[in-house]
Amino acid sequence: MQKRRKKQKKDDKLLILLILFLLIFSYFEVTGDYRLGGILRDLLFNPTKVIEPSNLLNSFNDDLLKENNELKEILKIDYSLKDFEIKYATVVERNNSFWLNELTINKGKSDGVDENYVVLGENGLIGRVISSSLTTSKIKLITSDNNKVSVKINNSNKILERKDNNLIIRGINTKDKIKEGDKVLTSGLSDKYPEGIIIGKIENIEKEDSGVGYFAYVSLEQDIDDLHFVILLKRKDK
Repeated sequence: MQKRRKKQKKDDKLLILLILFLLIFSYFEVTGDYRLGGILRDLLFNPTKVIEPSNLLNSFNDDLLKENNELKEILKIDYSLKDFEIKYATVVERNNSFWLNELTINKGKSDGVDENYVVLGENGLIGRVISSSLTTSKIKLITSDNNKVSVKINNSNKILERKDNNLIIRGINTKDKIKEGDKVLTSGLSDKYPEGIIIGKIENIEKEDSGVGYFAYVSLEQDIDDLHFVILLKRKDK
């Protein structure tokens, strides 16, 4: 009988903790703190998925340095990460109605962040800062409406754009020698993004409805739906 009571008390405590956890989770989801809501969700349903920010950033730095060196050799890029200011930030707001268009981070003018910063996730480019308040900044995602990004695939310069909910590249011909699996990188032809930042890869290539030329679907290297932390890059003034 006593053992049963102890077990009942233990079960009651677990139930209370679960209810409190769900209440906190609901609060952050309703108030728009998607970062914290996402972390709580992972803790509850997938605890092994949660990554310590320091581990994530250390891993990112190692991978970025390695890839940067590789790309410098391949593309003959004449800069390195030493040429950039690097800052880290947390996603604090993301509106479901504009999910593919923008998000807000917890760094602003008081942190030295302005519209010149390029924004990366753990695995690749996600967008750029378009405006800053004192403590926050708004990021325009590369998946946003009417957004066009100058890209390089092998030695071909193309334009990446959004059609419906897909990222595509048009104007491909046989001379471009573009194939499925090729990496899509920033070209550096515009002043928005420096050259050689990984965006994604060619998923599949299809013929245009007109019968002239081809277009390609691009899959992002960075999962745009799973963003808690971001990295900001800005070229240093020489």
